[in-house]
Amino acid sequence: MKTYKYAYGNEKLHQLLNFSLSIVVSDDLHFFEMPGMNLVLDLLFKNRSAGHQACVEFDFLPNGKDLPVDFVVVSYRDCEPGDEEAALYTYDEFGKELYDELMRQSESDPTRREKASKLIQKFELGKYANC
Repeated sequence: MKTYKYAYGNEKLHQLLNFSLSIVVSDDLHFFEMPGMNLVLDLLFKNRSAGHQACVEFDFLPNGKDLPVDFVVVSYRDCEPGDEEAALYTYDEFGKELYDELMRQSESDPTRREKASKLIQKFELGKYANC
């Protein structure tokens, strides 16, 4: 990971997490319950690690399957060398932003809202509704 710059400052940290989640949530809502399609969020919560074709990766820490998740590492590799970034978030920061992104991307479409609600329930994100 020595090639990664670590995100710094609240604004930069927020941008990296929001950008990464916006891509994943958009695709996962689009491909939700489509036969043969694996959702990035399903893979992440199942394997504690997942990547997206847009060069975004998520890793839960610690990575032992029976351990509670304390932190989430988000990394991004741009096509241009030198534009790599990585940041560490608490699971609560990640969970709240994931909940907010699911709600944001489904607010004007009842079908997408139903899909988002199922994902929120599946990954137990409802506790972040009033944060």
